[in-house]
Amino acid sequence: MQRIGCVIAVLLLTTSCTSTPVATPTQPFKLTPDEEQNVDRLLARWEQWNAGIKTFDGRFKRWTYDTVFGRPDDARYVELGTLRYAAPDQWMFHVDTAEENRKEVPIDPRRADHWAFDGKSIIEYDHVKKLVDVHKLPPNLQGKRLVDGPLTFPILGSGLFWLGWGMPQPVTPGPFSAKAKDLKEQYYLREITPPVKPHDQIWLEAYPRTAAIAGCFQHLQLIFRASDMSPVAIKLAQPNGKDYVVYQFFDITVNSPPATPGDDPFHPAVPFGWQKIVEEPPATR
Repeated sequence: MQRIGCVIAVLLLTTSCTSTPVATPTQPFKLTPDEEQNVDRLLARWEQWNAGIKTFDGRFKRWTYDTVFGRPDDARYVELGTLRYAAPDQWMFHVDTAEENRKEVPIDPRRADHWAFDGKSIIEYDHVKKLVDVHKLPPNLQGKRLVDGPLTFPILGSGLFWLGWGMPQPVTPGPFSAKAKDLKEQYYLREITPPVKPHDQIWLEAYPRTAAIAGCFQHLQLIFRASDMSPVAIKLAQPNGKDYVVYQFFDITVNSPPATPGDDPFHPAVPFGWQKIVEEPPATR
């Protein structure tokens, strides 16, 4: 069993892809040969860490900053949640409590972001309507690895924009693929670790290469533990470059059996008093 203690918070953003056309991004920086080689080395280590993940179970804290309805330096929302993953294609994401005056309190049902994926269906939980909505995947997407590693969760949120029912191949909307080659094809990457860095940390920054990804976020920063490239935090900037959300990961357990025997977060029961709806996928063309 491996436990990862995450001790630092970093700015991060939740995303929602804009419907307004976005121009293809220009290259924001140029690396020297030595800097390029360093990025390749770090990506190879990151790929190696991802390849060893069979199960991932932990908690996160999320700060949401909104410059329209709040002050730039004060989080509009501070929330906590649970993140679970089982290779190759099962995951669960649930924002389940909030923090007010440094105390953990029940979350507003409107903010209880909660969904799961069991390999064949995406399951959304509407805590306001008390509704479990099961979206079945088309046969051509069932059984595919739609998410390359546990770090994709914060990018996906509840939007499900990435799925695209009519798409012949699954896509990954953020730079959390397990393959270094794929990352370099989709993003401009560089190391931005501060000269006086916190102990045992590596910082990477990624900018989209394509208009499609740029419509979802402007750029993001990731912090890893230097010793093994396990995740510490993420900073994700919205397309407007002003709003952002912060995630801090903690109490993470990797490759361990469920704490409760029989616990299956990817096939959860319908809560008492809730309604369940099953939606069939559109007919394939």
